[in-house]
Amino acid sequence: FFIAHPASFTFMRSFDILTMVVLGGLGSMTGSVMGAVVLTFISAALADFPQWRMIIYSLTMIILMLYRPQGLFGSKELSLQMFQSLKIGGKKK
Repeated sequence: FFIAHPASFTFMRSFDILTMVVLGGLGSMTGSVMGAVVLTFISAALADFPQWRMIIYSLTMIILMLYRPQGLFGSKELSLQMFQSLKIGGKKK
């Protein structure tokens, strides 16, 4: 088990969480989760270059704020109804 201790929440951890939420979209829980997934993959890809991680995160946030200020998802949520409305043949009945 992991126990949340105040010392665990450093500036770097806070910046990680902020980046995840902003990347996904401030109004979307689904977007925040997807932002966390994307940043987890970026962190894994940059594991050999830890000094570049914060630079890449910062550039990602700047570019996102310039071109998509509402985040990747905005205020949209994924729902089961979204997937049920899609038919395999590409047509709705």
